[in-house]
Amino acid sequence: VSDTRPFKEVYEPNHPDADSKGIVKYPDINVVEEMVNMITISRSYEANAQAVDSAKRMFNRALRIGMGQ
Repeated sequence: VSDTRPFKEVYEPNHPDADSKGIVKYPDINVVEEMVNMITISRSYEANAQAVDSAKRMFNRALRIGMGQ
């Protein structure tokens, strides 16, 4: 995934990554937003995994019923 947003430029002349003007470039990332996205995706994955497991159990039960067991 690539992000085309510009970097945040912060004046920090003593920072080891500062350029000749004392500017340090940081990625434009909202940590809270990224964490919320990660939790949402994780919960969606868990719900989908449970749905697949339920479908598998129903299919196996239908097979047993069809075989007369």
